[in-house]
Amino acid sequence: MSPIGRIFIVLNLILAATFLGFASNNLAASDKYKGQFEAEQVAHAATKEAADTETSTMRTQIQELENTRELLRSEKQAEADRADRNGRDLQAERDKGSQMRADLDRITEVLGNYDATIRSAMDGKDQAVAQSREAEGERDDALSAQSDAEMGQSAAEEALARANGQIADLERSLTAEKRHSASLDTQLKTLVDATGVSLAEITALPLIEAAVLQTEYSIAPGLVALNVGSGNGVQRGFTFDIYSGNAYKGQVRVESVRPGMCTALIVRTVAGQNISQGDSATTRL
Repeated sequence: MSPIGRIFIVLNLILAATFLGFASNNLAASDKYKGQFEAEQVAHAATKEAADTETSTMRTQIQELENTRELLRSEKQAEADRADRNGRDLQAERDKGSQMRADLDRITEVLGNYDATIRSAMDGKDQAVAQSREAEGERDDALSAQSDAEMGQSAAEEALARANGQIADLERSLTAEKRHSASLDTQLKTLVDATGVSLAEITALPLIEAAVLQTEYSIAPGLVALNVGSGNGVQRGFTFDIYSGNAYKGQVRVESVRPGMCTALIVRTVAGQNISQGDSATTRL
């Protein structure tokens, strides 16, 4: 074989060995990259599965939070509606109590006017009876001296007729007043049955002196705390006049009684005067 042929054979062997080494290295690198790729795929699949699980859990928690928020919103609205109903009921009860107190004040005032009217009618009747007796005396004197006092007798008879007319008028007025009194007694009994305040508590109060401990104007028309209670003879329905020195400030009515103190509702005030702590109070001025 010629030298050139041998050279080509050697070159072919070298090239073949080089190619074989290169192919071996590439195959090894390919197997390495393939293993890394498969490991990455497995890791990615595990990461994806964990992420999907966490996402599902978070979605479940978010839904639960939404449900809880909706439940709280419903409960809040229900509480607001209940508070609104309670407020309306409370205002209705306050209005009813104010109306009943106003009715009681009006009946008490009417009773006072009735007593004054009865006294006036009785005074008028007594005066008319006295006039009648005086007229009768004049008539008797005129009859005993009829021959000398015809004119006097006529005047006495006229005076007696007027007195008898006044007596009849007064008796009719008294009858009407009695009927009116019976009607007022019926109204008062109805109010007493509704409020629990007796007529004796309204018309005859013992003398009780007290002092204002505290005032509260947040509830109209205002509340007053006094330093006397059931131990001092105070009963529900008693009225106290409030004053400071020579200044009259108003009147309160007892609504709640404890052994050593009571709470009263302000029923009358004086313009320019405010009932305050330290003011004096009495059942009789």
